Amino acid sequence: MSIFPKFQKQLIRVCAEKGFSLTPLGEVSQWPIFLIRTQRKETSKKKKVLVVAGFHGEEKAGPWAILKWMSAYNQDNYKGLDISFIPVVNPTAFNKYVRYNTWNQKSNCGFCHPEIKDDLSEEGRILLKHIDRLYSLAMSGFLSLHEDIGLRKEYYLYTFESTKDPGQFTCGLLEELAGWWDKPLNGISVMADSNLNTPPFVVNGLVYKYCDGSFEDYLSHRGTNRVAVTETPGRAKLERRIDCNVAIIGRFLDLIIKGI
Repeated sequence: MSIFPKFQKQLIRVCAEKGFSLTPLGEVSQWPIFLIRTQRKETSKKKKVLVVAGFHGEEKAGPWAILKWMSAYNQDNYKGLDISFIPVVNPTAFNKYVRYNTWNQKSNCGFCHPEIKDDLSEEGRILLKHIDRLYSLAMSGFLSLHEDIGLRKEYYLYTFESTKDPGQFTCGLLEELAGWWDKPLNGISVMADSNLNTPPFVVNGLVYKYCDGSFEDYLSHRGTNRVAVTETPGRAKLERRIDCNVAIIGRFLDLIIKGI
């Protein structure tokens, strides 16, 4: 069953209803990678943030959460923000709810750290083609919604901040996750998609400043000083996972507004 056409139809409808701009960055096979913006006019006075999902196609909740959040959007609550979204980075994988794209390429590596010797995926090449624009749209903050499909109750988080130790931004997101799930993952190695020999270890739900050549790693090196990747339990009920990710988007935006 093809999922992406259904999602795309709802996405176009919501963008039309809310007055969002919707632009295809490029196509992978027959499916577009959409960039959505809540602000049609460029302004230097607003904080620019970028929220993405669907790097891995089997991680369903993130894309549907972005769609749900956009459906309830009220511009009065976010007057100081210029918010952009890429709801589905990997449309060929999302279309079938499988991890990798049609060519079985790893989708979130190869953006930086060439010494790791990871290749860019077809989706990665499209993102990199527009990287200056995407970085500009993520200058004040970046959030990527992921799921760990091996987990039923635990959660964890990757973050990058400009400080040596995790700050209020990281703590605020961990607090939000703790309100939804039983416990943080702790003392466990989590295998990334990159060719790194040593996977990161989660400590009390957090992996801090882990350089693996991912898109979030690139943005951090480029200068985005509030970067987060959430990992919610992919074996929990889908409705709860979606609602959790909607709440995460809201908490992320609130933290950016407050300058935390």
